[in-house]
Amino acid sequence: MEQLQPIGAVSQDITVIQDETFDAIHPNWVANQGGTLTGAAVSGGKLISTNTSDHAFYRSDITVVDAVHIIKTTVGTNPYVTQLVAKTTPAGNILMVQAVYAAGGSATAYVLPAGGGASQALFTFAQPNSPPAGTVFWLVIRVSGNRVIGECWMHDPRFGGTPFGQNSGELNTAQKLLVGAGVAGHPGLRYVGFNGTVFGATDQTLDDWVIIDPSTKRYVF
Repeated sequence: MEQLQPIGAVSQDITVIQDETFDAIHPNWVANQGGTLTGAAVSGGKLISTNTSDHAFYRSDITVVDAVHIIKTTVGTNPYVTQLVAKTTPAGNILMVQAVYAAGGSATAYVLPAGGGASQALFTFAQPNSPPAGTVFWLVIRVSGNRVIGECWMHDPRFGGTPFGQNSGELNTAQKLLVGAGVAGHPGLRYVGFNGTVFGATDQTLDDWVIIDPSTKRYVF
């Protein structure tokens, strides 16, 4: 597995595009993927849900092409789905990674074509399986041109070390046109509760949504 250098060694080389600590609902969050912001709320610096809705949104004021995206997830008592979106393009195409509560399940990197096209799995990587409430992990997606890296960490990846799970892949010819090299989009999140085939209440929380310029020296592709 690839390793990242500790933050303290090269802090002067870090260019942070976004460091959202969820002190308030951001005015530039825009609902996406058929989801809603209704019921999305913040409490104690964490993003929470006050209802059973599918919450999906992107930051309309931030546009990225290549970047390192990080989100911290704390597991609640109900099953969950967490998506970290690297970019939603103006055409509505999406590049993202997803973690799910499932015995034996894996996290997955996806391309979601606009217009309701079938999701296209790029690769899978290890995640905690059916973790107990209180488990904390970090999802990461790193994008450089047509290369995508997905990671799951059991500690903050900004401090370096080895991820719990990691994999990478290259976009195919069709996917390159949708979300590949040079294609810009808005970063986003999606979080829902999930129980069998029915969406349900969730008490998972998200915090420390960070986006870093990939030219940062310690994030080597």
